[in-house]
Amino acid sequence: MIKVAINGFGRIGRILARIILQNKHFELIAINDIYDIYMMDYLLKHDSIYGNFKTKNTIKMTSCADITKLDWSGVDILFECSGIYTKEDELKYHLKNGAKKVILSTYSNELPMFIMGFNEEKYNNENIISSCSCTANCVVPVLSIIDKHIGIQKCNITTIHSYTSEQNLLDNKNTDIRRSRSATQNIIPLSSNVANASTYFLPHLKGKLSANSIRIPVGNGVLIDLHIKISQKSKLSHIKKILNKNINKNIVKISKNFIVSTDVKGIKYSSIIDENSIHLVQDDFLQLLLWQDNEYGYAQKVEQMAELMKEYL
Repeated sequence: MIKVAINGFGRIGRILARIILQNKHFELIAINDIYDIYMMDYLLKHDSIYGNFKTKNTIKMTSCADITKLDWSGVDILFECSGIYTKEDELKYHLKNGAKKVILSTYSNELPMFIMGFNEEKYNNENIISSCSCTANCVVPVLSIIDKHIGIQKCNITTIHSYTSEQNLLDNKNTDIRRSRSATQNIIPLSSNVANASTYFLPHLKGKLSANSIRIPVGNGVLIDLHIKISQKSKLSHIKKILNKNINKNIVKISKNFIVSTDVKGIKYSSIIDENSIHLVQDDFLQLLLWQDNEYGYAQKVEQMAELMKEYL
């Protein structure tokens, strides 16, 4: 059995822990964060979005803020989910402290990055990798199909995103002036790095993608609005046929349902294409709406990357 550990027990770390604890191939042996151990245990078992969770497993929990002092003896794969440590030099401490492999659960331009359903087959036994961002995992597998079979001249990506813990519940000071406003009462425009993340995987589209994010007063779920100027004129029926034929059905789903955000809670897919919301203007301006559970769906892909890596241990 592969022994794994988690550093950083926020939203992704806790959902990832739940997924791992139900995987017969993995044994979760250690968790670290900077907050109280009793609180870590409580938040693993109780979640306002995903409900209560029970486990009989014994897990070592520590509360240590110094990455150089963490003990990962016996750990085969370490999930770095703190959001603090993203640089290769920092993550090498996990290897020095005993971990054999490290998966970073966010974007990093210093590391090899992999997205399930797009380039995971290129993994070549690297010791430290990134699973990129939840939004890139949602966008890239779909964008790549449109680009390959029709062509993309330019694209704007708008991420309509549930609020996150870095925002304020009520108006209060924040390092970002818009994040200072109440997440539960406002629609808040923010910047997004998904264009840069996407061009890591699709470098020929550099300069052709733009992105922004809008945080909305819901606790879970993401809707991504793609506006694409395609390279060749097409028909809506042809585009739908291309998507249906070329998607990886384990990663991307096309849904005929009239989806709203609560419908995607707990969904494993990186991306759900909303078939009812595919529009084509003058044969060359395409709109796609993509849905994702930005926590559970993304954590599933991080765990699946670990499944792939374990074959190299």
